Amino acid sequence: MRARRYALVLLTAAVLLLVSSCDPFSHQPEGDLHALIFSSSYEDISGISTLDYTIPDGDDMAIAFSAYGYRSLGEAAAINDTDPTGTYLLDRIENASLVATSDDTTLFYYSGHGGFDPVRDESFLVTSEDSGYALHASTLLAALDEIPGRKIVILDICNSGGFVSSGGYDVDGLPEDYYSTTGGSPFAESWERYFQSEDLSAGEYADMIVVSAAGEDEESYESGSYENGFFTYFFLESIGFDHESLQVYDSPGADRNHDGLITISEAYGSTFDLFEEHIFTSSYIPSYYPHISGGPADTVMLQLQR
Repeated sequence: MRARRYALVLLTAAVLLLVSSCDPFSHQPEGDLHALIFSSSYEDISGISTLDYTIPDGDDMAIAFSAYGYRSLGEAAAINDTDPTGTYLLDRIENASLVATSDDTTLFYYSGHGGFDPVRDESFLVTSEDSGYALHASTLLAALDEIPGRKIVILDICNSGGFVSSGGYDVDGLPEDYYSTTGGSPFAESWERYFQSEDLSAGEYADMIVVSAAGEDEESYESGSYENGFFTYFFLESIGFDHESLQVYDSPGADRNHDGLITISEAYGSTFDLFEEHIFTSSYIPSYYPHISGGPADTVMLQLQR
């Protein structure tokens, strides 16, 4: 079992999930579905520990989101861009901004190392240059903000709960003391806190939602028993991905109201439940939970029959 943290001074690790649309409960997407899926193994890169299951994370996400109609730029299906440099990753985002329209939905996914920079007081993800490149949250969010339409950010990296807007939708759903919560489920507290925010203004990044594998000060993990990161494994399971057949099946658990649509909150809630069942109660896996960060909004991520 390996933690997805960056092994140099000042770096820990990151995973994030972002903010949502202005409409608390949006209807199904009307435009095109774009996928920006990246994963880094850091193989043969000096100063960074290799991760064994990040590439399978990206591959499986590409298969699942292709089945739901997402396409990478210029491709017939969603693809997994492996071991990107920081320049390449930002170029792909810029290209998406030239293609997407205000009706479209763009998924950004990253599996790899992350960390927290105490000097800049923000999290970052690590791309695949020699000795690593810290792509800070503020830089990534600003680049994604240039893409028209809705943006969904999903991060399977350590300390990813730090990918939060500096203004507007910046509510972290989980209370800081959720480890010691008694008398109710942490998810119920997360849900109540997230959707009871009184600030319904547009915010700094009003068209983004972020879901992260762990909190700002938490590590996330991968394991050979799952052959994925724990967060990605359960997130995929929640949206109906079968890890043996590598196909998406009907009636995924995240479609809780059986309306044929999966919103971000439904996917987060289903993933959270699986974590609570398999991870948080485990005696050999450090306790951590997926986080949802942003304001009181939700957006449709997947349509079961598109």
